[in-house]
Amino acid sequence: MRDHYIPYMSWKDVEGKLQAGVDTAILPMGATEQHGLHGPLGTDSIIALEMSVRIARLINALVAPTLTVGYSPQHMTFPGSMTLSIDTFRRVVSEMVESLTQHGFKKFAFVNAHGGNRTVTDVTARDLKHKHGESIQLMVVNMLRIQTSDEVKEEVEKELGQKLSDPWGAHAGEQESSAVMFFKPELLNFDRMSEPMIPGEYLALSRDPDVNTIVFNLPRYTETGTWGDSRNASAEQGDVFYRVLSEKLADKIQTHWES
Repeated sequence: MRDHYIPYMSWKDVEGKLQAGVDTAILPMGATEQHGLHGPLGTDSIIALEMSVRIARLINALVAPTLTVGYSPQHMTFPGSMTLSIDTFRRVVSEMVESLTQHGFKKFAFVNAHGGNRTVTDVTARDLKHKHGESIQLMVVNMLRIQTSDEVKEEVEKELGQKLSDPWGAHAGEQESSAVMFFKPELLNFDRMSEPMIPGEYLALSRDPDVNTIVFNLPRYTETGTWGDSRNASAEQGDVFYRVLSEKLADKIQTHWES
């Protein structure tokens, strides 16, 4: 991480990378919000950072500071959860990008690991592109759809030689818990690993791509704030998850820049 994550580098390190031709910055977008009884509130930020650094190694990029507080009003009934307003989110991200453009970065990939950030991230990227025009390129990488896809699940299952829970990519479920376990296992409370639970009504209301109901009273549908089954989470599974998904995302990023 030392060679790719800007907060861990000196200005001389960054200057050297720019002089060597690096012009791409990845912005990890996470959140500080509840992840059940067992998971840290920074789960999405942990995943965003680890995934971004792995992608950076594959595409020769640097990684900007993680946005550790995102847009999370649906989780605010759980203590410790935090949210930015839409206006604040847009301003912070815009000023991060504009800071980096001053040093010569020209390509920006927003790697978003929190579903609640999706709309505001897209609007922010469009505003920045409208303002700066052809001087920069901007890309929004929303991880949620691909990280919860059958394709990724099947590849991880094949490599591990075991079946994964369903839904595997659920909030604070097996996938996210494994990702945290690989990064720093002491952040998980193993005595509180979640029992199987799927808030069907909440998902039906809030995840329909055609008719999407805005739901902020999450405890009405899940008392613990989680869904899925995290009991079979493992650090090995987390490592495979990061590798499989970072390779797929790196390939997509490389082929989606304008020529």
